[in-house]
Amino acid sequence: MTDRRSRRVGRHDDGGRGQSNLVAVTVALLALSALAGVVLVVTDDAFAAAERDPDAGRIAHGVANRLVAADGPLADRTNVVNASAVTAFDATDLPRGATGGAGNPPGDRATGGGGTAERIGGNDRGEGAGTSRDVRVRLDGETIAATGPITDGTTVRRLVLVERRQTATVTPRLGAASRRSVVLPRRTPRVTVTIRPTAPTVETVRAGERVVLHDPDGIAGTHEIGVSRHETARLRFVADGRLERGDVALAYVAAETTKATLSVTAEEKG
Repeated sequence: MTDRRSRRVGRHDDGGRGQSNLVAVTVALLALSALAGVVLVVTDDAFAAAERDPDAGRIAHGVANRLVAADGPLADRTNVVNASAVTAFDATDLPRGATGGAGNPPGDRATGGGGTAERIGGNDRGEGAGTSRDVRVRLDGETIAATGPITDGTTVRRLVLVERRQTATVTPRLGAASRRSVVLPRRTPRVTVTIRPTAPTVETVRAGERVVLHDPDGIAGTHEIGVSRHETARLRFVADGRLERGDVALAYVAAETTKATLSVTAEEKG
């Protein structure tokens, strides 16, 4: 009797586990179906936009790629746009032919006639080959250039860094030691060093362990030196006397970067 009860209990336990597994599988399938539905909706929307106006998508992609290129009208480096260039940017600075119809996307190079011409959706002269389109460029939602009103269109987005630069000047008091140093508060690729002619004789200037200026008879005047932009610069001065505040001045360009979204929208003109 005991063995039969044990076997029956074991069968009930197995059945309970089976039902639990079935419930878990059902829940997983429902979750997967819901996720697939969301993906299908997003995919359908993307395909629908592409089917509505595939040329607008090509134009938007091309203009966006051109704007974030290192040699483009906005960027100093790839995907790093200059804040001053953004302020001055308008529709006349858009790549030539940006509103053209079907054809090569912006940034394509076409050789012909007098040489190389940048063409965007048109022929080598930048003329549109089909229906023209309005183009709008926004940075973090603020319109910085537009060729006309846009109500819908196809939008391409790029994550960029916006770099703002300003010149800063430091006049350190280096003291009486024969070897003096100062660390710049910000990273910069170059520093302008100005040593007053009436200052004690400065024989050597080092950036880190590298000698960047040297004259046994004394260094005076203004000199530009290159330093690593990947770390803060430490400058050392070797002089034969006390360097007071104002004897040495350091000027450098400080850069600050913030993340932003650059969006380009193209739409067929109404």
